[in-house]
Amino acid sequence: MATSKTADKKGLKLSRPSKPTVIIPFTPTMPDVNLLPPRVFDAVEAAKARHRLALAGGALVLVIAGVYLAQTAQIMVANRALDRETAKSAALERQVRNLTPVKVFYAGVSAQKATVQKTMAQELYFSLVASELSSSRAPGVTIDFRVLSGPNTGTTGSTVTDASGHYSVTLQATGLGTVQATASPRR
Repeated sequence: MATSKTADKKGLKLSRPSKPTVIIPFTPTMPDVNLLPPRVFDAVEAAKARHRLALAGGALVLVIAGVYLAQTAQIMVANRALDRETAKSAALERQVRNLTPVKVFYAGVSAQKATVQKTMAQELYFSLVASELSSSRAPGVTIDFRVLSGPNTGTTGSTVTDASGHYSVTLQATGLGTVQATASPRR
């Protein structure tokens, strides 16, 4: 192997192994001479740049079209889901409209319940007043009573005190409302 001597930047001689020399047979060729003006080469380079730009623009259009199609598909799926939910909502609204009489009935029952509770409390009060009156009476006394106002207005009756001087009066209400009655012994 042959070595050659070369100089580095400081001027020192270094020895380095050289590559083996290959002998290529001589083939006569034409000299490489460029006879075209530079503007032709510039035009070729510009055409290549336009071609690359067109390819990049086409790729960008394809990406945008893909994104658009994907979003359109998602919107279509969401619209189908919305249509299903809207149909369910309409069915539920029909059911609510069908249940409106039940709601009105329930409200009426609640109002009647409150009225019955109030009436029962008043009847209990009437019973307490009547029992207090009966406790102060002598046995065998006739007590007359009359309903002054309420569902049984005008109802009259009488009862007799028992051996202890007590009496009781029970009214069968003909409707809802406050009953006012008076009771007094016969003279």
